[in-house]
Amino acid sequence: SILNLTFISTSLVTTVFEEVKFQINTQIHYLIMKLLSISGVTMLFSILAPVNSMAIVSDAQFLPVPHHTQPFSYLCQNRRRHNKSTLENKARIGKRGLDDNRFFNGYPAYFDEFNYNINGDKWLYPIDDNHVDFVVFTRDAHVTGVVFRVPLDNGRYSYHPCQLEFVITSLFIILA
Repeated sequence: SILNLTFISTSLVTTVFEEVKFQINTQIHYLIMKLLSISGVTMLFSILAPVNSMAIVSDAQFLPVPHHTQPFSYLCQNRRRHNKSTLENKARIGKRGLDDNRFFNGYPAYFDEFNYNINGDKWLYPIDDNHVDFVVFTRDAHVTGVVFRVPLDNGRYSYHPCQLEFVITSLFIILA
């Protein structure tokens, strides 16, 4: 009878242990599947983000202007990308030049090549020393756009808008 009780209790413990092990494995598989789903969705959004937004330049259309509270960047020719903080810093430097009436190598310069979806005068300030990419900003240092310039044969320049990118910074998904 003690032998039977030992066998039954051992059998019961083994059965309970197997059931617990099965439940743990099931939960681990479930968590792995959730993780893979979240990973897959995140990868999909990271491929799709940054969400590109670019208007076709014509007389009747306006180029989009980034909202100052949202993350954004601009992609110019040769894959040069300029982030929000760099552009805002350059716009502030340009604004100080306007406020103090100090111009360095002709910058900040008045800019009216494109129609931006914002009121007021636009100004141009170089983003770096190569003077190829420029931030376009308003009198209050609001980043309006980014352009790159291409030299022409006659010694003048042609300006072209860079591509505005809205950046998705984080993604939280709750799977039931």
